[in-house]
Amino acid sequence: MRVQVMRLRKDLDESTAQREWLELDNASLRRKIEERNDPSGEQEGELDLPQVDDILSDVPVAETLNRISYAPRMRLRATIPMTSQAQESSRLLVVHPHEPLVYASYSNPTLRMHTLAQIDMHGTKAILLDLPHKQEIRGAEVSPHATGARYMLTASLDQTAAISSLGSAPSDTSLVPKRSSPMLAATIKVRAQCWSCAWDSSDSNVCYVGTTSARVLMFDLRRTDVPVHTWDGPRDG
Repeated sequence: MRVQVMRLRKDLDESTAQREWLELDNASLRRKIEERNDPSGEQEGELDLPQVDDILSDVPVAETLNRISYAPRMRLRATIPMTSQAQESSRLLVVHPHEPLVYASYSNPTLRMHTLAQIDMHGTKAILLDLPHKQEIRGAEVSPHATGARYMLTASLDQTAAISSLGSAPSDTSLVPKRSSPMLAATIKVRAQCWSCAWDSSDSNVCYVGTTSARVLMFDLRRTDVPVHTWDGPRDG
């Protein structure tokens, strides 16, 4: 998720820079047209406008247009309120790779509630999921694999990671109007505050959990009591 956010920020920064560049090119074009015509303003007949080839030879307009052709067009579709009180907190964590869903963390220390909110991209409501964490969830990812059950991996400051099977949307909404709730499949005791998590891109049974102690632990879902491997920060490369 962080990679996607960083990519979106980079695209937005590039789009802004390209727009400013295009505005400067347009201003330069206007100045060149004015300079090629009578500077005194006493013009007779039609304006002596420069030829397109002359303009393109002086100002890289074609190059500019090529560079901005891929700029993403972003438009606000909806605003979904997540928090209303000072002690509440929320942040976007993950986008579902197979369905139009996004997940955001939600924490309310007063109510001792730390979970994820499931948001349908076509709707305007957030549904709180029932997850076992007792402190803020810092990382989450949906299994990217196209086959098999859909699992949500979450990592929390309560020193645990959780694996929950996600309910899929019904094929016929007239028969089953609601999406089934996620079911807890496994809890991993990491013994350190968890900061991030990720699925293995090639093995659906393997996941990774990053901790605040600069370690990354590799777990196999078939045996979650001990990590398969541990990377101990920069010392392991």
